[in-house]
Amino acid sequence: VLAALAIAHVRGAFMADNVDPGVFERAAELARRAVAAAPELALSHLAIGHLEMHLGEPVRAAVHFRTALARAPHDAEAHELLGRLLLEAGYLDLALARLEEALAIAPQRASARWEIARAFALEGRWADYERLEQELLRGRDATYRLMQRTRVMFWRPGPPPQAPALVAAAPLTFGTATPPMVL
Repeated sequence: VLAALAIAHVRGAFMADNVDPGVFERAAELARRAVAAAPELALSHLAIGHLEMHLGEPVRAAVHFRTALARAPHDAEAHELLGRLLLEAGYLDLALARLEEALAIAPQRASARWEIARAFALEGRWADYERLEQELLRGRDATYRLMQRTRVMFWRPGPPPQAPALVAAAPLTFGTATPPMVL
């Protein structure tokens, strides 16, 4: 329970506009208590890994995500979070392996699929990226599609050719867009 509460605090703070610094202190306290009370549980290590990741400590976060995987090798979230860190560090092949493992365990994890799409884009595998993007955007509203495409529009070399078409195709009404959950 402590671990889940710590993760909820971190996620809530990540999504909020004006975050009270006390939220992260409370999350840190809860995560440390969770690890102290149940070091054998993967969720305890996921909680402190979430915290470390959002506090800019990727090495510490990776240690906890690896520990979570050692405790629960079939935990899709642990695979995805470690994959995300590896992707950020530039280890694309290792990142893809973790992200694909997350999907093998939990095929419905759209966030892992978006991370795989991002890896394709970072590798310059635009055809693979576009195939997966099309799949992920199927059935989504125009605002969601615009937000996702805008995220990657500037990754391509050269000027962003899609910008005028994207804006024209999806007029954005501020305050109504719901960003995708990435954590």
